[in-house]
Amino acid sequence: MSQYNRPRAVALAQQAWDALRQGRWAAAREAAQQAVEADPTLIDGYRTLGYAQVALEDLAGARQTYERAFALTREDPWLWLARGILETHEGHLDRAVASYREAIRLHSPEPRIHAEALWRLADLLHDVDEEQRLLEEAYALEPGNAQVLSGLGEVYRRRGEYERAVPLLRQARAHNPTLAIPAYGLALSLAALGQWQAAQAEAQEAVRLRPGHAQFEKAARAIEHAIAQGAAEGQPAWRG
Repeated sequence: MSQYNRPRAVALAQQAWDALRQGRWAAAREAAQQAVEADPTLIDGYRTLGYAQVALEDLAGARQTYERAFALTREDPWLWLARGILETHEGHLDRAVASYREAIRLHSPEPRIHAEALWRLADLLHDVDEEQRLLEEAYALEPGNAQVLSGLGEVYRRRGEYERAVPLLRQARAHNPTLAIPAYGLALSLAALGQWQAAQAEAQEAVRLRPGHAQFEKAARAIEHAIAQGAAEGQPAWRG
């Protein structure tokens, strides 16, 4: 008979995940640690513990946690996703790309997990065609995911497809008003379409959300300058 208390471990892992979703990182770490102690074979416990440790900037602790988990299995896509997130935080971007690709190859049955691996990988790439392919696949899985909407909208904006970018970026803002990137992308797209007042409002919002961000502040100044120089609604005179 197993000496591990699996029901207690599962309950604690769920408690830890709930705490993570509420932003209570220390409480999540404590519950996840207890889950792993109750059953050292429960992968959910390690995943959640690693997420909490990354949130608390205990990157060395998170790496040790994932090493213990990988000693149990290397076939869990969520575990590869979690390691990719850690490697991104560590600045090991090549390793992160490899981890996200492995998460995608293993293909989680949970659309949310697979979509997150797709958009996180796309965020690290410099090939706009592959970015678009990955993000469109993620969008098909999770059309209400703000990060996916923002990423795909940004791809279209960078391609100059402003009419396609705007609705996606608006949806991203609606789903998560705290994200600055879609506000910035909207500002540039709307300016390119000659919708200057709306562009100015979005540029100011991006600066408010990310004060001190040089690129956002530059865009806001450029839009304000264009308006001051007499840019009229419906007459695009500046491109981001």
